[in-house]
Amino acid sequence: MKDSYSEIKNTILHFCEDIDVDDFAEFHLHRLVYETTESLVRLYNQEIDIGITGEKLQILYFIIFHKLFIRNLGKSPIVLSSETKSVQVKGKISLTNNGFEFQNESRSFLKLV
Repeated sequence: MKDSYSEIKNTILHFCEDIDVDDFAEFHLHRLVYETTESLVRLYNQEIDIGITGEKLQILYFIIFHKLFIRNLGKSPIVLSSETKSVQVKGKISLTNNGFEFQNESRSFLKLV
């Protein structure tokens, strides 16, 4: 039986010029779902440190974080609004025994695509 690494190292991946937004979201969701909650918080805070750019793919990234925070913690530091078609990123967080707490009170709004 071959090990999975030997199969992967011989695989050729092809890419196209266009990035499909749904494919991007699905790709990241399938990878982030395996991360620990601590790792998700670290990655989320890192994205805030990078800066809120408002790029379409960053908005999708925050939506993915929102879904995973709800799944793992029952709440999220991100608020989605279908009414205003926006994503509200409330700021960096730290894990606590009851979920998380905010490190600051900065609030950024991103327009949904």
